[in-house]
Amino acid sequence: MNATARARGQTLLAIGILGLGACFVSAPCVAQDLLQQTPKTGFYLGLGVGQSWQDSPANTGNPGIDLNGSGTATAVKITGGLQITPMWGAELSYFNLGKVGITTPSGIANYDTNVTTAAATLSYPLTQSFTLVGRAGVGYSHLQLNVPSQNFASSSVKYPVVGGLGVRYSLTPRLALTVDYDYLGRTGRFSGGDSTTGQVLSAGLMLRY
Repeated sequence: MNATARARGQTLLAIGILGLGACFVSAPCVAQDLLQQTPKTGFYLGLGVGQSWQDSPANTGNPGIDLNGSGTATAVKITGGLQITPMWGAELSYFNLGKVGITTPSGIANYDTNVTTAAATLSYPLTQSFTLVGRAGVGYSHLQLNVPSQNFASSSVKYPVVGGLGVRYSLTPRLALTVDYDYLGRTGRFSGGDSTTGQVLSAGLMLRY
């Protein structure tokens, strides 16, 4: 290799090293710029999976049937939302609380509960990546119950007051990880008796449009 070729090779190597160095130095800035481009308003969709907790009351309005107890199941949450301003928004969510068998003094109580909610949201940025979101609204719940040992079945429709708290972590301007806690209130009520309650803790993804 002659001196000219060697010099050209050294120059290219130096340029390559400087270029790689510049990439590593600028990468955090590029990531920050991407996050700063996160849409502040617009529509979004969310899908989450987690765990539901359901409480069954002792008083069912039926003498001799005591369904006091609680149980958990796998829950699914589907959300469609509109970020109206950087702070305020609105969400429609559907929750399938899963089929759960709760051990009670009167036998296994099999619950199947679904809840649809409409809520206003309040967003507060914690960092460039993390946003805290609070929710409050109303819901429509449908509950079905079967207690085979008592030959007892029931169903209920309620309009509970609901609320929740969540965190969003932006991966890209349009994709975020979510962790949400939702209190779904009184998901059902026995005629002449007390109410069931439900809550969900879920994690998932949110896609902004």
